[in-house]
Amino acid sequence: MSENDNLSSESNTPQVIKPDEIPSKNNSRFSFIGKAVDKIKGLNRNTKLALSLVLILVVVGVTTFTINGDDSYEIANTEEEIEQIDTAEPIEVTVVYSDGTLEYKNEDEGWQKVSENMGLETGMSLKTTGAGSKAAIELEDGSIIRIDSNTEVNLETLTESKVVIAQESGYIYHRVIPSEERTYIVLTENAQFQSVGTAFRTVTSGDEEAVEVFQSSVEETNHDLKAEEGEKIIAKSSVDPSKDKTVEKLDIETIKKDAFVLWNREQDLKNENFKDLLGFLSDFDGPSIEITSPGPDSTIEIPADKANGSVAITGKTAKGAKLTVTSKSIPGSQPVDVSIDANGNFTTPALEGAPGSSVFEFTATDSRGNKTTKNVSYNFVKKTVTQEQGIALTVDEKSIENKAIFSWGLVGITTPDGVKLVYSETNANPKFGTDSSIYVKSGDSYTLKKSEFPSGKTYNFKACRYIKASSSCDTYSNKVTIEIP
Repeated sequence: MSENDNLSSESNTPQVIKPDEIPSKNNSRFSFIGKAVDKIKGLNRNTKLALSLVLILVVVGVTTFTINGDDSYEIANTEEEIEQIDTAEPIEVTVVYSDGTLEYKNEDEGWQKVSENMGLETGMSLKTTGAGSKAAIELEDGSIIRIDSNTEVNLETLTESKVVIAQESGYIYHRVIPSEERTYIVLTENAQFQSVGTAFRTVTSGDEEAVEVFQSSVEETNHDLKAEEGEKIIAKSSVDPSKDKTVEKLDIETIKKDAFVLWNREQDLKNENFKDLLGFLSDFDGPSIEITSPGPDSTIEIPADKANGSVAITGKTAKGAKLTVTSKSIPGSQPVDVSIDANGNFTTPALEGAPGSSVFEFTATDSRGNKTTKNVSYNFVKKTVTQEQGIALTVDEKSIENKAIFSWGLVGITTPDGVKLVYSETNANPKFGTDSSIYVKSGDSYTLKKSEFPSGKTYNFKACRYIKASSSCDTYSNKVTIEIP
């Protein structure tokens, strides 16, 4: 048999290269392997197995190039990678909070109860059990990992250069301190979420594997997806497969109802490192809605020849908000968009109202998605002859110094139980039973001493016919206003 035949036969026979059989460190081609073998000693079992596999593959590759006589093969990058894996220092990780049932286990041991301020290491697993259970662990750089109820995680890597969390189930909130030297990765069955400094929640439930980003951004490196603040990556959806590998906007109103997110927001607000970096969670307040005219509960006349009346409502909301109004009393009514000027002022289109009390619902939404809803009601009545009956109210503020004399005339009615003068500083349409009042048992005038009221205030007054039997008023006058000097 020729030398070439021998070489061919030997090269076709698989060989297992043991660490103690690796070529001498004096051989420059293999010197880095000898160094790596020295450094493998003393590492934990999983790391040894992983690095040994890398070394075997490298040796086989180097051997192949040697047999082929290719002396120009460069292996500096592999040596660098092994050096980096070997020299990364472990970081301190501590349990800083637990409520309910929190347990841990090592590779070869069963589940055990976590003790207070317990330190954690690479290879450990944690799980919370029960609806009320929560936990938080802190990395030495101040990053926080908060674990929701019924959640299980494996701490695969905890070093200065890399943190890898394998999430088996449940919900985890991550508040990561930015770092250029360390990568932070969360693994699920179908996704790999990576962040270098942000706040986000990872989800591994029966319905989906996803990440919700609250501050900065997160990448899903398996499918080259990225979510910015206020967005969500759905890596896998069991409920709706069409959402697999998609990015969608978060609904702030839904987030505001999530107890776990609210708890994390409260914790971040207490932390000096995070309280000014809430991002998407920083603003939970909806825009204000103020109705100026007609005042709430005002009476709107319906023309005698019309079945329904109409009203245009003016008011003010936040600048830049989106505003709609819907009639809740007209069946089938749809939301109507309302234009807002640069200062937040608005006037609705004419809104239809049926006889009786009509309710209009205003909804204002800001740029973040926060919503505010406000209802305002008006009393729509047909204009008839009887509506010409009532009380005409006047006031004379100049006749006597520091006094106001109210006078009223009755049209088509009597007041056997007297009159109530109702007044309010804030309500443009004061009503008896809701606002303050003065009882005038008989007569058609009343003298008010301004000194009995706080100075610098303005008040709206109305007179109404008092019904003693029901302790109510059924007919109101026009409104008059006085100023207290």
